Amino acid sequence: MQFKDKNSICVVERKVTSRSRLLGVFWLGILILSLLFLLTPLNDIIADERNLTAIGLVLFVHLAFTQILICTYESHIYFDISRRMMKRTDEIWFFRIGRWKRIKDIEYVSVFRQLYSAGEDKEETFHLYDVNLWYTNNKHTIITQYNEREAAYEVALRIATGLDVDMLDATVPNDFKWVEIYKYNK
Repeated sequence: MQFKDKNSICVVERKVTSRSRLLGVFWLGILILSLLFLLTPLNDIIADERNLTAIGLVLFVHLAFTQILICTYESHIYFDISRRMMKRTDEIWFFRIGRWKRIKDIEYVSVFRQLYSAGEDKEETFHLYDVNLWYTNNKHTIITQYNEREAAYEVALRIATGLDVDMLDATVPNDFKWVEIYKYNK
């Protein structure tokens, strides 16, 4: 999380994990190989060593470029508190895609402990802490997720303070508490 000034917040929502990077590069490589083999008969490729060198070079450049793109990808959420606006962006290098949206009728911000399961038989379980914006009619949007409670709490507190709304601490199951934000404004 970055604070540019007291009227803005930047939340890094997610970065691509190393596992998903490897899977992405692997499948893109497979896609390119399959396209090359579909376009050129296998005997013609193997018969000439120059073709194998060219294929190797194309694959290397492709994988290197793809890895650079995947490594620099981040998703951010920007808040302009003074104008009550929010923008989700996808960023690669210096390129940003996203639009500002007006934040309307926010009732409160919450930090919620969410149980997730993974693996083939869902045998692995872990907790993430969601930071949510709650609107009228009990609608909400997940702003971001953290592994640590403190990081999620800090982001939620900063957003709630900036937007001048209440904050709900739902990190302990069946023991939800409203946070007295005025204590943190001093």
